[in-house]
Amino acid sequence: MISFKGVCAFLNFDISKQMLDEDTDLQPTSTALSTLLISLNDYAT
Repeated sequence: MISFKGVCAFLNFDISKQMLDEDTDLQPTSTALSTLLISLNDYAT
């Protein structure tokens, strides 16, 4: 089982205690997750 910190390090996602600007910091992650979910949905149907 991969830890949450390991996944964040792998994705190069900063989980430090800085304030997150959702528009810039989370955009690459949300785009990647959207692509993943769309791909999984297409695969499942």
